[in-house]
Amino acid sequence: MITIVAIAILFLLCAALTVTYIAVVRKRYSQFYCPKYSNLFLAHAYELVKFKRPSSETFLAWSQESGYDIFVLFSSWRVHLHVIDTKKIKVALCSSSLLKPKKNLLSEFCGVNLLGLKSLFTEPGSSIWSSKRKEFDPYFHTSGLQKGFKQILGIASELVESINCDAGTNITVLMQQHVSFVIAAFIMNMEDRTEFSLYTHKMANIFAGLSTRMRHKNTFWMPWAFTELKKEVLNDLHNVRTFFRNYVLSLNFDELDLRSCIGSLIKTNMEEDNLMIDLLVNELVMFFFAGIDTSIHTISFAFYELSRNEEVLSEIEKEIKSVFGDKQYLDYSDFNELKYLDNFIKEVLRYHPIVSSVARETGSLGFTLCDKYIPRNTTVHINIECVQKSEKFWTDPLTFSVERWNEPPAPFSFIPFSGGTRSCIGKKLALLEIKIFISSILRKYTIDFDKTDVSEISTKNVITNRLAKDLIVHFKKQNLE
Repeated sequence: MITIVAIAILFLLCAALTVTYIAVVRKRYSQFYCPKYSNLFLAHAYELVKFKRPSSETFLAWSQESGYDIFVLFSSWRVHLHVIDTKKIKVALCSSSLLKPKKNLLSEFCGVNLLGLKSLFTEPGSSIWSSKRKEFDPYFHTSGLQKGFKQILGIASELVESINCDAGTNITVLMQQHVSFVIAAFIMNMEDRTEFSLYTHKMANIFAGLSTRMRHKNTFWMPWAFTELKKEVLNDLHNVRTFFRNYVLSLNFDELDLRSCIGSLIKTNMEEDNLMIDLLVNELVMFFFAGIDTSIHTISFAFYELSRNEEVLSEIEKEIKSVFGDKQYLDYSDFNELKYLDNFIKEVLRYHPIVSSVARETGSLGFTLCDKYIPRNTTVHINIECVQKSEKFWTDPLTFSVERWNEPPAPFSFIPFSGGTRSCIGKKLALLEIKIFISSILRKYTIDFDKTDVSEISTKNVITNRLAKDLIVHFKKQNLE
């Protein structure tokens, strides 16, 4: 009896301390607007589950209903500060005082290195990151893309030849292998990609495991939870990292062009003539995770919008015929002439941003964002999807309209690749790749969709946004004679 009473008292004491701690934490953010919540402990996390709609829609509704462009959300003792204002976003993304969060979703999985803490994506500090970024930037600017253009065009031709006209094709599956080939060729100078193709599905499995961890973060850490999934993902992660390690060790460093992207990766991961192999593998895995999934699902969203907008599809087809004509060989400048397709891709990225938000951390001294002081060690979310669908910056933002791009948007209202000094290094490569793939397909094929299936497709967020159901495309070869 005494034991039961002691346990009850201990439980009540822990509960009281937890509630007190939560109250103290939340009081630190009383200067920010906070949407109402009905559950004391789960707070806004409970509201998001209760609404049964994408969290970005809820965030946007909270912002528009209140008129505030910065607000705080709570989930137990966790704090999330969301920013939906272009001026504040510009300050946040361009400041060297706001760093990448030290705890990154992609840095590890169950204690095993994924991207580590010192890759271009996860490095929290600014000085180390800046030196790396300066080294790699030239490969992703116009001169670097022109050198890799033929490789991308060749892979797009392989994609076009692989299309089966006899049955409907899942557009996401169709893109998966060939998008990964672009990264393999562009980043690693990999000519024989046969073995690499075996690892694309393993990367997809790892991504799915990370998504499960994110959705169930309150229970995923328990040793008995998701044991089979953890075992499978850790096995795939080991195989992927081993593949990259073996590939690097197979290179002849004496013959390697250090002016290539893989050459620069090796050069920046050398310390006193010793190759820091694990750091290099982190960088290679980072490029594949960041470059493959995002482009695949952007192309899938593009075909989804083509299925819903027949006039847009017709305009793109006309432009491709006008620019390409009957040319047998295309060069880099030909694709620069596809202005309407450019605007279409921008509208896809505005309406369906692959990443809903990016995060920054205030550090130990806190940070003053315009006129608002943010307490130390606070994670600040730059809410990309909300700002790109805000009536404050866009006319009729919930309508898909290619024509809106006849005028430039307000600064920092269109940030699908983030912005400021730490914007996505591969954004120009991604845009070129997406443009080449879409135009190559529409030049050779007419496309059709199952209208019933299309009407039922929605969007889901699994780290990156993607279609919730398969989009089946029916291809028919054009008569080009």
